[in-house]
Amino acid sequence: MIIINTFACCAKVYADAKMEQKQKDILGQTFRKAGDKENLFLQIVAHMDDAVVIVDRNGIIHSANPAAEKMFSRPIDDMIGDKFQYTVHSGKPGFRPIPYQKVELQRGGNTSFIEMHVRELKFHGDTFFMASCRDITELVKLREEKEELPLFDEFTGLYNKRGLFTLSQYQMKLAERSKKGMFLIMVDINNFPKINSILGQEESNKALLEMTEILQNTFRSSDIVAHIEGSEFAIIAVGALRSSAQALENRLLKNVVERNNKPGRKYRLSVSTGMAYFDPESPTSIEELIERARADMLV
Repeated sequence: MIIINTFACCAKVYADAKMEQKQKDILGQTFRKAGDKENLFLQIVAHMDDAVVIVDRNGIIHSANPAAEKMFSRPIDDMIGDKFQYTVHSGKPGFRPIPYQKVELQRGGNTSFIEMHVRELKFHGDTFFMASCRDITELVKLREEKEELPLFDEFTGLYNKRGLFTLSQYQMKLAERSKKGMFLIMVDINNFPKINSILGQEESNKALLEMTEILQNTFRSSDIVAHIEGSEFAIIAVGALRSSAQALENRLLKNVVERNNKPGRKYRLSVSTGMAYFDPESPTSIEELIERARADMLV
């Protein structure tokens, strides 16, 4: 009986030892996997184009990638241990990360604009914050330049070519989402050079303003009417059906005829039209639509 109990105890000790070793092996594999994941994460961060800085709750830098070294013009070893120049969390209580900020960076006597995204990280029970920084200086300058450029033609009060291109991008995206097409209609005053050469600039200017008024009366306020250049106009008929092409053209020509029939006129307006349909199922660019509409004028 004693022998049996001894064997039973030995068997239990052996089983416990085997189980303990198995648990250690599993734990070791887990740590190795965790280490592999950490190494993979560090390699990914090291090769990112965005600057990445890891800071603690006190804002002290613990790590940074080569892109951060380039952005902040400081070696990584010098950055570690210093306080990060931007606030990444809300402070007490909670220490919640500030998800998105646009900040300024002074370097070399110039101001750069930085887009910063912050995420919270947990590592060995401690809380850290990962700040991903992207230089958007060129984008900001481009936006500022665009804002300075006018969207409207000063003479007619209609959108200009830039206004047409700018608004068409928005309308095309809207058309793709709503699955509703639209027409681009090009209109040119055929006898504009003749009016200008025979009757002079004053009358040719009147012809442009008359055409402007006709187009505004023909199309809806939700449509985009633009004066492209010279005697050429462009209209985006928003949400128009493909089958409505003839009706749109007929309405325009009817209004031109009515204007020409008014008494006391020194000239008659003669116009050419061309149309191109924007299909949301097969989207194209505004440049291609204009090219197709101009080609349609010649048919």
